[in-house]
Amino acid sequence: MSWAGDDWTVGLTGHVLQKVQQLQAQNEKLNKEKQQRQLQLGNSEAALHKQKQKVCYGGLIERYVHEHFNLIKSDV
Repeated sequence: MSWAGDDWTVGLTGHVLQKVQQLQAQNEKLNKEKQQRQLQLGNSEAALHKQKQKVCYGGLIERYVHEHFNLIKSDV
C-alpha cells in the first residue's frame, strides 16, 4: 500500500517521503506479525479445546468404570 503517488504527498520533501515509506514498511511488517500471531492463537485455542474434550471424555470413562465396578462389587 504505497501512498507516495497520492495527492497528500505532493510537495513533501524527499526526507519526509522516505520517512512515509519507512512507516508504511513498518506498518506492513506489523500487520504480517499480527496475522501470524492470530493464526498461532487460533491454533492454540483449537489445541486447548481438543485437550478439554479429552479430559472431559476421560472423566466420563472414569466415572462409568467406577460406577460399573461398584455395581459388580455390590453384587458379590
